[in-house]
Amino acid sequence: MKGYEDPSLNSAFIINQSDQGEMEADILGEKVTSHDLETKKEKLEEMKAFNFFSSIGKTLGETISGAFQALIDMI
Repeated sequence: MKGYEDPSLNSAFIINQSDQGEMEADILGEKVTSHDLETKKEKLEEMKAFNFFSSIGKTLGETISGAFQALIDMI
């Protein structure tokens, strides 16, 4: 809020650089490190692979449904 100052409130987003050169971030009071980001990246890659197989299954199902609909229309 504009005009409200409370020293106990932290900033929403803080970036710090450690002595070893690694970047650290605090987002809403939670520390985020590069290791956390790598873990999240791996999870996203797994999700993309899952979505790939999901999309193949969806396409196959739509094809089969279309074929049966065409067969029913012919009968």
